[in-house]
Amino acid sequence: MKQSYYSDLRERSVAVMESHWRQGESQKRWGYTCPNPERYEWQWLWDSCFHSVIWAELGEADRGLLELETLLATMEPSGFLPHMNYVADPEAAKEFWGRAGASSITQPPMFGHAIAELVRGGVDVPEELAEKAAKALRFFSAHRIHEPSGLAILCHPWESGADDSLRWDSFYSVPYGDPSWQDEKMKLLATIQRDSSGTPLSNPLFPVASAWFTALVAFNIAELASTTDAIAASEADCLVEAVESSWDDDLRTWVAAVSNENPDASTEGARTRRIDAVTNENPDASTEGAQERRIDAVTSESQISDDPAGDKDFPSSTSSAPTLEALLGILADRNE
Repeated sequence: MKQSYYSDLRERSVAVMESHWRQGESQKRWGYTCPNPERYEWQWLWDSCFHSVIWAELGEADRGLLELETLLATMEPSGFLPHMNYVADPEAAKEFWGRAGASSITQPPMFGHAIAELVRGGVDVPEELAEKAAKALRFFSAHRIHEPSGLAILCHPWESGADDSLRWDSFYSVPYGDPSWQDEKMKLLATIQRDSSGTPLSNPLFPVASAWFTALVAFNIAELASTTDAIAASEADCLVEAVESSWDDDLRTWVAAVSNENPDASTEGARTRRIDAVTNENPDASTEGAQERRIDAVTSESQISDDPAGDKDFPSSTSSAPTLEALLGILADRNE
């Protein structure tokens, strides 16, 4: 019975992955798994990292490698890696992003973990791929460190991977669910400060250095270092120290650094006071409507489309965030 269950699950997993697979050839062969064939048809950075691990587990390591190679092919000389790849149609969002082929912001760099998982599974990962991953990870230490906190800077809520998190509410002039909510995000894209090549470096209207994001960068450096020679684990030391220093005993969480350029901005930690309401640790939780907003932000992926070609209506909530579940699974496995 148990064997039958897992066999059926595997067959259904293969069917889903196959139906989301896109491949082709322009200057070179490319392939990736789109999050949703109708709504999210392009390649997303951290989604593809998890997809590559799935392909390898399903016995399709070649596809897993191709997915990572396609992703890292968009990396710029600085090491900046765009969070969306439009290789299937480079002109699709050129006007929106101001460039062809890819977006102009990034996302959690889970490719270090993805490569490590492939290596652990016996996959022969090309040295060149590991070197590209190392360069993309070093981008944050070289160009995105906030002083004096030492945490990694985010340029837009979309870079966090938690697009509609309640942590970002104070940066908008309208409440969640307002028809102009998406417009507020567009405004934040326009204020990103970039270098002469267009690489995003900071945002005066979103001056956040995230403890969560910094921890993911450090984790991926450690993962890549544990399975390849492309990077040294010690390169994560300063990031780990910064995250440890951001712990707040009163809030019982890690607190983001927010620049004084926006004195009204709330930190990740301050926002956790609202998250406490979800776990009933805060008996003074406010209205039912606000409670729903908090629960939605903590437990679901109710994200507005990042893609201008997609549907900009507010999608219905799902029960959980797959990427978060994957990370929690990793943590559970390693602490057994």
